Amino acid sequence: MKRLPLALACLALPAFAASVWFAFVRPIEPIMPSYLELAEALSRGETARGFEPLGYPALIAGWLGGIERTLRVVHALCLWGVWAIVAWLVLRMATQDRDGTRRGRPWWLWGWIAFWLATIFLNPYFLIGLPRVSDSAVNILLIGAVFACALAAREARWRDWTLAGLALGFFVLVRPNSITLIVALAVIAWLAGTPWSRPLVAAIAALATFVALSWTLTGAPAFWPKNGGYNLFAGNNPFAYAELVGNHNAEYSLDKGLRWCGVEGDRYSVPDDAYLRCTIRFVAENPGEFAKLTAYKAYSMLFRPNLKLADTLPKIAIQYAILLPALLWWALFIVSHRFRVSLPGVSGFLFVLSYAAPFALTNADPRFRIPLDVVYAMSALAFALGDRLPIRRASRSRS
Repeated sequence: MKRLPLALACLALPAFAASVWFAFVRPIEPIMPSYLELAEALSRGETARGFEPLGYPALIAGWLGGIERTLRVVHALCLWGVWAIVAWLVLRMATQDRDGTRRGRPWWLWGWIAFWLATIFLNPYFLIGLPRVSDSAVNILLIGAVFACALAAREARWRDWTLAGLALGFFVLVRPNSITLIVALAVIAWLAGTPWSRPLVAAIAALATFVALSWTLTGAPAFWPKNGGYNLFAGNNPFAYAELVGNHNAEYSLDKGLRWCGVEGDRYSVPDDAYLRCTIRFVAENPGEFAKLTAYKAYSMLFRPNLKLADTLPKIAIQYAILLPALLWWALFIVSHRFRVSLPGVSGFLFVLSYAAPFALTNADPRFRIPLDVVYAMSALAFALGDRLPIRRASRSRS
């Protein structure tokens, strides 16, 4: 037990120093300029056009005296927040694993624990994302907060489910397709024997948070971005596969796809019903291509290295190394029946499936996978630290 705080400190201290440098010294990288423009518009009090999600731009919209300063502080706090969640999870579970503490853990298990801690504290994407205009920095905290509740499903604490609902409500405003995580939470609660009142509280808290923030930002109780049809057709048109393979993102195929469908005008102003009509036509005329696209987008979300800018051998090697958490987690899930039926294993599988499925059906990019590293690490750590009972062996009965 005494080794865990030391291991955490050995990782957290250099990671904290690196995070300060990335967050507050490195120049800002506007890799998602539309979010930056939207944040600037919100800071001036202008009405948003409603095309993109508003959660992330609103969070960095200069409320700390400038967008750049706000972005740096928010990103740093989000990363430190997910570190705090993981540290709390590890130390709490280590104290509960009396058998492991009494007998001592084998050296290879310490190496396994250290790997997953490094995945959280020294993840290259988490650190280099600190100065970037991208919602990934926020998403890792939000998915970590919601997943922590899933891992504590047997304990069924009101506090956990309420906090998970608050985080999920804001998560939906930042990344709308995260709404599918409520399904994962409900299934986990049912399998773990959690009283139904707990996921109901989470759903109510999520809805209340979403409505309150939506009303504050837009004056409407249920703001939903207008880019749903845009993303759907981006990943489901005759030219999407070539762009996915060549550019790691099918969005570049939209203009050609609209011409194929006979739709004129700027792609940002095309109505959702036109995008939906074009998507239905593509699926009806090319069911085999649609199936191939869906499978390839699932691969991109789960296992494809992001080689788009990897133009040297070291960069390629780094991208494959970044993929290790996903590969090792899935290897453990396939090989170990005990992990596959445990609360951490089932919860991790359901969260990964729920989060990745909307991307597989619309548009995918290896960058969208970044938050899943939090799920992989927390799931593997919980299992390694002693939560190995089958998920069906609930400690509480439903009420």
